[in-house]
Amino acid sequence: MPKAWEIIRAGLKIGDTGPLGLYLGCYHDEKVKRHPVTGKEVRVLEYNMESFLEQCVDRYRQLASVGKLREAGTPFFDDRVALAEHRKEVRQGAAKQQVEEQWVRTDANAKAFRMTTSKGPPWSWVQRRITEDAATGEVLEDVPVQGMSETQLQRPLPRPVEKLRTTLIYCKPLDGETTSGGGDAMPAPDMAAAAGNAGQPGKAEMHPYAARVLMKILYGARMARHDLLKAVNDLACRITQWDEVCDRLSH
Repeated sequence: MPKAWEIIRAGLKIGDTGPLGLYLGCYHDEKVKRHPVTGKEVRVLEYNMESFLEQCVDRYRQLASVGKLREAGTPFFDDRVALAEHRKEVRQGAAKQQVEEQWVRTDANAKAFRMTTSKGPPWSWVQRRITEDAATGEVLEDVPVQGMSETQLQRPLPRPVEKLRTTLIYCKPLDGETTSGGGDAMPAPDMAAAAGNAGQPGKAEMHPYAARVLMKILYGARMARHDLLKAVNDLACRITQWDEVCDRLSH
């Protein structure tokens, strides 16, 4: 080893070697322990980030304004399945509070099904589309549009229609919810809508602070607590769509 350090110092200006200690926020503790199977003494290296993780807890308690923390298991699959049901109940309750509205457009000599225009509602609001022959009153199609692709939405009509009437049934977002895109925005797939609009972010206590807490924990997880990686990464994927369910998972 002395020869190796001599070669390294020939190209780099570094200090003298010393015992293992603090590096990148992690204490490297070299110990001798007895092997649980063979009973022999073995050298082990512990990655000790206890003080750093205590800082993570202190930050959470400060931002969440909580005192003593209860014991909580790491939120893995079983918890997420149970809380997915909670999200579904929240989403259904929100839908009951929304009022359906209609937007109608008329096109002459139409050959394809129509979407909205810049004056119409964003597609993320639209629940159903009704297409009729305005001259005869015949309903050509009455379908839910969530999850439909652009090809499906703008496919050709079964026959040319001299006067086509398109009625869009939509619901405006509740207070605190957000939507993106203008009148020509495409509808979000059902899975994206379920994940993004399950709760109401405005009511989530940790919504403004989630990134500050999770990114600090993520550093410690990557360095020494690999068992926390899945839980932290699951929550980190929800930072921009944080809701009250994420609050429960974070604690």
